[in-house]
Amino acid sequence: MNDENKTTMLCQIISQLIKEDHITEADVVEIRKILDEKYQESKKKGGQCLADVVEKEIAKLVEKGVTDGKMSKSSIKLYQPVIDQYFWGTEIGSKPAAGLSEAEIKKLIIQASEICGMNKTDMTCFMGLLQAGLNKLAEDNILNFNPDKHLYKNYLEADRGIKYINNPYGKEKERIIRWTDRNPGDIRGLAVGLWFTGDVSAAQIASLKKENWKQCIPEKGERAKIISEALKLHPENGEYVFMARRRGRWEKLMARSLQTKLYYICEDLGIEYRKIHRDEAFICK
Repeated sequence: MNDENKTTMLCQIISQLIKEDHITEADVVEIRKILDEKYQESKKKGGQCLADVVEKEIAKLVEKGVTDGKMSKSSIKLYQPVIDQYFWGTEIGSKPAAGLSEAEIKKLIIQASEICGMNKTDMTCFMGLLQAGLNKLAEDNILNFNPDKHLYKNYLEADRGIKYINNPYGKEKERIIRWTDRNPGDIRGLAVGLWFTGDVSAAQIASLKKENWKQCIPEKGERAKIISEALKLHPENGEYVFMARRRGRWEKLMARSLQTKLYYICEDLGIEYRKIHRDEAFICK
């Protein structure tokens, strides 16, 4: 029973009490006013469900895409079946958003992946819609938990073994980046510098090959500069971007080399070391 039906039922009970002379009609008017205000407040804060929010958010995104000339209105046809089946068609997706829990969101994702053997395209669409809905609910302070802002990215990158996180060093990251800029002759320091540009993990950096690095990570001016400096530090016939001389021969850096180097950079700067796993990449703002 939804909130509006409950309000109606309570009013009917109150009406019965009037007939039995337990309360006056003036009392009923005041009670009805209080109940209506409570219902409207509840609806405003969280009476809307996840499915409703998702539907409105995607409509806004599509409209913006049409205005920008990047999408056609027919694009919403790609999303609507997923919204209908995996949001409106589920108990979790159609319940008041204010009552949602983090565990239920995880359950909704599992349900979506299992329903009718959802294919990769539908699942990608679902995760994008879910992220948009959760972001909006969090922005409006409707949820009772802080949703993961990396759900969509983590899903996309799961096959490549990448997990997105916020940079745990906060403002201190600028000091670390400045350290790597001041030490262009330190191959491990350069690798840490590339790591801190975001969107790439230590494992990816260690495996970057000279011939195809542009295909493996997003190319930006700072990235290109770091890689150019790294390539100057080992022979031209080296296979990898980041290589160091060990036991008389050139070998690619290991992912743990970046973790170790970060530890020593932090020690040098007087910063508390906070471990970052080899498969973790910083999400770019």
